[in-house]
Amino acid sequence: MTFMFLTISVSAAMDPVPAYCEHQGYTFEYHNDNDTYSSFCVFDGENKCDGGDFLRGECGLEYKKDIACRPEGETLFSEFEKCCKGLESSGGGWFKQTIGQPSCVEKLNFFQKLWRWIF
Repeated sequence: MTFMFLTISVSAAMDPVPAYCEHQGYTFEYHNDNDTYSSFCVFDGENKCDGGDFLRGECGLEYKKDIACRPEGETLFSEFEKCCKGLESSGGGWFKQTIGQPSCVEKLNFFQKLWRWIF
């Protein structure tokens, strides 16, 4: 008798560039001019910059807002979101026994994590 195991890896993480722009309260736009693809974070009617440049802090610094940390139990949706002090990101792996987006959980040492994993 032969058993076949099929492993499917699914990446549900959203693109951080438009997510960051919209999380900051701005509009994200895609443009395709003559087969040239570009995207912009639009701050107001006239001011905008490349979405990736805004995420990396290379333009639009005067429009950047502080992002509040995520409290325990809340989901992290993008790489720019962080857990509050004393918490860590947990998720997205077999060993951590979670599927999908990571969430903020109490920070544990190795032995506490091992104990929870076993029991």
